[in-house]
Amino acid sequence: MPKRIEIIMKITKIVLSVLSFLVLTCARGQQTTGPESRLFIVGVPHKIDTQSQSNILTPCLSLLLQGSKPADRILYMDAQNLQVIADATIPDGKQFASNPRARAVRLQSPIAALKRYSISAIADRADSNEINRIRVPQFLEMVGSHFRGDPRKPTVLLLGRPFYEDERDSAFTFGTNGLCPSDGHILTNSCSVFGTAHKLGILNGVSAIHWAYLDDGLFRDDHARSVIRRFWAIYVDRLGSTLTSWVSASEIAFDRAVRDVRDPVTEEKLDEHDRAIEMRRTDFIRVYDQGPPAKPIPASTRSGDQTQAPTGVSVTNTPLDSALIQIPTPTNGEISVAAAWVVEGEGGEQGGERPDVDLYFFSPGSPTLCFRRTTVDTSFGTMRYLRDSQAPQTSLDEKDKKAAWEAIVLPAGTPLDKCECYVNLFRGASRAVTGVVEVADGTKSVKIPFRFPESSGNRGADAETRPKPYWEKIELSVFSSRN
Repeated sequence: MPKRIEIIMKITKIVLSVLSFLVLTCARGQQTTGPESRLFIVGVPHKIDTQSQSNILTPCLSLLLQGSKPADRILYMDAQNLQVIADATIPDGKQFASNPRARAVRLQSPIAALKRYSISAIADRADSNEINRIRVPQFLEMVGSHFRGDPRKPTVLLLGRPFYEDERDSAFTFGTNGLCPSDGHILTNSCSVFGTAHKLGILNGVSAIHWAYLDDGLFRDDHARSVIRRFWAIYVDRLGSTLTSWVSASEIAFDRAVRDVRDPVTEEKLDEHDRAIEMRRTDFIRVYDQGPPAKPIPASTRSGDQTQAPTGVSVTNTPLDSALIQIPTPTNGEISVAAAWVVEGEGGEQGGERPDVDLYFFSPGSPTLCFRRTTVDTSFGTMRYLRDSQAPQTSLDEKDKKAAWEAIVLPAGTPLDKCECYVNLFRGASRAVTGVVEVADGTKSVKIPFRFPESSGNRGADAETRPKPYWEKIELSVFSSRN
């Protein structure tokens, strides 16, 4: 408890310091309501340490209280678990253009949400390997799927380690191990988590990606930093946007984002002949590091009295119906398969335990659809792994189903009688885990229960044989036979 009180006092001090600084700054020079309203999407780690706490919270608050303009929208998201932390629209009106105190009063809910995040995100151990991790491919795909057509041309800020570190995708882990993916990873499709052949242009309309990796000491050497920067710059370019900031200092990334800087940090050429899908040592990868000529910053086009954006604020710290990723209601013969689970007893996360259950779908003649391969093309259409939920629900009721349950979507004509669906206990708990899988097609739905006994889980091993007690088959015939 004393440690928690110390953290809360530290966060309160940060909030007051930021507010005091902004009030003094605005007293020296008044702002005007600048150009067209903008959309900022800020991705932060799921777990942080006390050292990175202020490096994340301070610029996030500064953007909310001063850096943004009236009618701008700021969306703060957990870029590891792809969940909303706070969603705020800056109130319109002259009193909010250059008055951080006025904003602080009106925006109490998102400020409180950011403070709660800063407390709950502190890792239990200072040496935890989860600190500052973000899942960039999945996060950017989510941004592209939801905001590609937004007329405000979103600006994305990433705060977190510049690597890919997910034990569930150990084949694609790189960074501190001295490795970096080949260009073949980028050129392929869903065979790699970095594949772009099936995602070309999903970030069209996203103005820029600004990345603050928080610590220069993460890289083995300067060459490794350049190699990894090259990889992400090419990856982002293939998706349709530009890696515009690549710095350790978060305040620099935020400043460039606010000024709408869109120059690429480097210009690198993808090797179209590199088709090998492999990890390579960074010291064996050549980097053509050349800065491009500067591009002019787009001229301001907004007049303050023309923008009539909503002034409401919505906040969520858990995936509710207002969260971004929603399980669609099946139409035109599509089939959704959704799963949720709880720790047996009172439900939810018990004693800090986070059991993880994963859906697997096997169709004849096609690769397995799972969290490792989120898109599978088949003879009857494309199967999609919509969301990988990595924690239990507080209950198995349906109020959070669309926004929180793990889910896959199957195309019309999927031959369920020839397919198999399983759930795997990736990470278990000290008590049994119970759950339900709902299969629906828009006209009918069936709920099929499952249960895993007390176990540590097997992290998806033995997917070919699928032995108990780590695998449970979901009988699709129950759905097929339902009238």
